Amino acid sequence: MYDFTVVLDSEARIVEYEDRASLLGYEKEEVLGKNWFDLFISDPDLPKVKKVFNELFDSGDIIELSSYRNDVRRKDGTHVFMDFDNHMFFDGKGRLLVEANANEHFRALD
Repeated sequence: MYDFTVVLDSEARIVEYEDRASLLGYEKEEVLGKNWFDLFISDPDLPKVKKVFNELFDSGDIIELSSYRNDVRRKDGTHVFMDFDNHMFFDGKGRLLVEANANEHFRALD
């Protein structure tokens, strides 16, 4: 089990969110339906992260994913590097989704 799990649809909307260790400071109800990039990704990294994300969904099929490290913005405005293990899947409605998981071993940015 991971300390943190987020599931995104093809528009980067958050469809599932579990922050078991309170890593980012949000409650599930605060983020469901919101855009992952708007809440959590900093402007300098946004083009790079969006490019990778969009490439995942361009094929319309499941792609083998690897781990990615991202600078993630917490609710309080501080930033952390998180190492995400990612995978894609189709849900019961036939939607292609991506799940990103992380544990509490991350490094706070100064």
